[in-house]
Amino acid sequence: MHPKDSIPEGYCQCGCGQRTRISKQTETARGYVKGRPMRYLPGHATRKPFWDKVQKSAGSDGCWIWTAGKNADGYGTLGGGLRAHRVSYEMRHGPIPNGMCVCHSCDNPSCVNPAHLWLGTHQDNMADRSRKGRSSGGRMVGTEHPNAKLTDDMVREIRHLYASGEYMQKDLARMYGVSDMVISLLVRGKTWKHVV
Repeated sequence: MHPKDSIPEGYCQCGCGQRTRISKQTETARGYVKGRPMRYLPGHATRKPFWDKVQKSAGSDGCWIWTAGKNADGYGTLGGGLRAHRVSYEMRHGPIPNGMCVCHSCDNPSCVNPAHLWLGTHQDNMADRSRKGRSSGGRMVGTEHPNAKLTDDMVREIRHLYASGEYMQKDLARMYGVSDMVISLLVRGKTWKHVV
C-alpha cells in the first residue's frame, strides 16, 4: 500500500499531517495557506473543469494551451494566483517539493502538457533559459513579445537583404511594415540577438 493511501480524509494529502477543509475552492486550486503549499486532492486530476480550459494539439507531443486566465507573462492562472502548469504537473507527477520550479521544455508559458513539464530549481530554470538564448534580463524577446510583428525567419531575411546592399533600411521597414528604428536596431544586432 502506498503511504498516501493511508492518509485519512480531511488531512493534507502531502503527508504533512495538516488538517484541511475540503471545499469547492480547495478542489479547484489549493494555493498557499500560512506560507505552506497545499496539495491537490487525489480526485482533482479527473476534474473536468480544468481540462475544459485546455486546447490540446493533435498528438501527445504538441503543446496543450491554457485558454482561460493568463498573467502578463502568458502563464495560465487559476483562482488565488496559482499557475495552471503547476496544477497540471501535480496532477500527473504528484506534489512539487518545496523550493522547486516547474519548467517548460517547450518554452511556451501557456502550455500545460505534463510531457513538456519538468522539475528544477530556479537556477536550473535560468540556466535552461540562457542555454536556449532566451535570457534578456526579464524582458520578453523576439516572438515572445506580444507586439512582435516579425518572426525569426523574417529577421534572418531582413539581415540578408540588408547585407546584400540592394536595400536601404527605410525600404526594408516599408516592406515588412515596421518602423525605420526597428530595422536599424535589428541589422545592427541591438535587437533579436538570439537569431543567428
